[in-house]
Amino acid sequence: MRAYARLLGLGVLIAACSDGGSPAQSVPGSITAAAGTDQVAEAGTVLPESLAVLVRTSEGGPLAGVTVSWSVATGGGSVSPATAVTGSNGIARAGRTLGPGAGPQTASATVAGLPAVTFGAVALIQGAMTLGDRSLGPLTDTVLGTLREIGPGEQPLKVIVMNHLNEPVPGVTVTWSASGGGSVSMTSDVTDAGGESIVEYTFGLEARDGYFASASVTGLVGSPVLFNMRAHPATPVALAKSGGDGLVVQTGGQVVHTVTTYDSYGNGAHGVTIAWALGSGGGSITPAQNVTADGGRAEATRTLGTGTGEQTVSATAAALPGTPSVQFTTIAATTVVRVANNAFISSGVAVQTGDSVAWQWQPGAASHNITFAAAAGAPADEPNRTSGAVWRTFPVAGSFAYQCTNHSGMTGTVTVGP
Repeated sequence: MRAYARLLGLGVLIAACSDGGSPAQSVPGSITAAAGTDQVAEAGTVLPESLAVLVRTSEGGPLAGVTVSWSVATGGGSVSPATAVTGSNGIARAGRTLGPGAGPQTASATVAGLPAVTFGAVALIQGAMTLGDRSLGPLTDTVLGTLREIGPGEQPLKVIVMNHLNEPVPGVTVTWSASGGGSVSMTSDVTDAGGESIVEYTFGLEARDGYFASASVTGLVGSPVLFNMRAHPATPVALAKSGGDGLVVQTGGQVVHTVTTYDSYGNGAHGVTIAWALGSGGGSITPAQNVTADGGRAEATRTLGTGTGEQTVSATAAALPGTPSVQFTTIAATTVVRVANNAFISSGVAVQTGDSVAWQWQPGAASHNITFAAAAGAPADEPNRTSGAVWRTFPVAGSFAYQCTNHSGMTGTVTVGP
């Protein structure tokens, strides 16, 4: 009987093995963070507490022997080891080394078939996370002026360093630089008790945009802070012609005269009143008065009188030192001939007795002259020149041939009717 019972038990055991082998293995039901979340440390260092996850069965008990994969999600750095196996308590751990930059950084832990667990941390540099602009605009001054903090309305360049709690951080070294022609008062500064670094900026000689400065703390969020500034002209002191002088225009036509007012550094300076007045030749000038705009420019339109020859207009800036005044001269002619390279355009013109013809050298023209053939009433010749304009009046009827003796075939004719 005993022998039979032992044989029966052995049969049952054999049957059990043949139906499934070893006992069934539990499947992971969840993974959660167990330790190491929301830590704060200096960038590039190992977090003081390791990252840990707890893996449970679907019934809620800890599960041993589960492989957990670790990886960096954002911010750089590393997690070690890359994989870890849960112990009898269901926990797996890894060490986290932060990346080199400040700000939020994350790592993740994953188990096959389950959502990943994310671990957040904050990296600081010199105890700080962000660098921000604290200057109040606009950042402008006159040429060679300095943005400084000496009184109401004065404004230097200013940045603030903050930690992850938006608290100012003193004692952080800020590097400053300038480009575009200006300069900063310091290239290195340490934040004060309010977390601020303040420098003065001095503009160059040119009135323009394009003056730049930057403040940086390598690795901080928001670094570098960039400043784009503008220098205005200094006080205007001079007046000059800048367009519309020495032109040749047909009688009764129009020409635009332009002046520019300058500061002592050659920058066009606005806000100067210009008085325009007719000189010789009659006609009209509009407007009689205006004010120089940005760039120091002002213009007026001259309508020529009915006569030929030189006609003048003056522009005066009474508010500038010495009350400077400039004069524009326009040649009024019945007909205008353009002097180009190797050609008179038009080469044949017809006018009446007493009319005038003007010759205007074109930009880039070679050296040309006007030499008239011998004839009663022919006007005076014009020697070699490369620019400008000349005019001749024809008091008697006839046909007057001329040429440029420098260039064969460069000829023209003025036919004067009675």
